[in-house]
Amino acid sequence: MEAGEERAHPLVSVVVPVRDGRSTIVDQLDGLFLQDAAFAWELVVSDNGSTDGTVTDVVRPSVHRSPVALKIVDSSDRPGAAGARNAGAAVASGGWLAFCDADDVASPGWLRELVEASCGSALVGGPYDGRRLNPRSRLRWRAATVMTELPRPMEFLPFALSGNLLIERAVFEALGGFDESLPASGGGEDVDLSWRAQLSGARLAYAPAAVMHWRLRSTPCATGRQVAAFAESQAFLYRRYRSLGARRRRTRAGLADVLYCSLRLPYVFMGPARAGLWFVRAGQLVGRWRGGVKYRVFFP
Repeated sequence: MEAGEERAHPLVSVVVPVRDGRSTIVDQLDGLFLQDAAFAWELVVSDNGSTDGTVTDVVRPSVHRSPVALKIVDSSDRPGAAGARNAGAAVASGGWLAFCDADDVASPGWLRELVEASCGSALVGGPYDGRRLNPRSRLRWRAATVMTELPRPMEFLPFALSGNLLIERAVFEALGGFDESLPASGGGEDVDLSWRAQLSGARLAYAPAAVMHWRLRSTPCATGRQVAAFAESQAFLYRRYRSLGARRRRTRAGLADVLYCSLRLPYVFMGPARAGLWFVRAGQLVGRWRGGVKYRVFFP
């Protein structure tokens, strides 16, 4: 672990997991260094096994231009975003932990808005805005223009996405952090953390002005793989929480995906704008059925 010069004891520790993020983390660092927060905070970059010079060429030189204390922790022995976030939280000094991703860009008021919304709440989530970092055609793939409320998957509880999340450190530690047993490539650990927190009595708030600019995957295939991985993780979460009220979608929704992918297969060969639409629906279908088989639940 490396650290910059000593600063005032931080109220918040911002944890950024990264693996081979050289081409994008520079933008996120710039966004974080421009935060207008009046309170003390620190930045923790958790390197999850980068081999592209992310740390040596980008993060480490940033120590000298960072307006806040900057720590670098090696989390390569805990593969996956959940392990990287937990490793970063373990060396953090703040009483609150804020999490964001290396390939997004925080708006200048992001951290301040999260903290201001935390009064009476142990967790706070903020919105994503995809317009700054993605062409319009790519936004159509995921219907990801601006998020105006916290998602509520499986008709259960809302959750704060791990790329825009503030949580009280004591609550995070009491919950054991992010669950590293979830599929490492699929995400879903933010859903699980938010649900466990709320089921334990913690309150989740929403900070509509804590905007995080979201960078989507750049190709249809990569987007489809991401959607499939998340859909697979949802099958795991459904098995874990169905007795508490989580519901799977109706079978006809899965059949609608089958019909869409069958009738629109030519989209794959009609350029990225249409291919992206097809790969998202196919990824949803494949991931849900794959997760159903893997976790032995019916999850169409």
